[in-house]
Amino acid sequence: MINYSLLVILIYTIVGMQIFSKVMYQEEINVNANFDSAKAALLLLFRCTTGQKWNLLMHEYSLQTAYQGKACLHYQEYEHYRMHGPM
Repeated sequence: MINYSLLVILIYTIVGMQIFSKVMYQEEINVNANFDSAKAALLLLFRCTTGQKWNLLMHEYSLQTAYQGKACLHYQEYEHYRMHGPM
């Protein structure tokens, strides 16, 4: 019999990868804590369920500042996107 809490975490892992996989790295969102892969997403969600700095992650994943002074581009390369965020 499958544990329902594990099933919920797996569903949130998939949803998180779909929504947050393109978020730019910051202080708490980094190489070790992100939604880029299933392994990293599972570890990040486990970290959040234990309560370890989940509020800092929540603040970084929320959009706190608008795109101040950044011009929109018609096409942006992935490397530029990862380093500077969306334009």
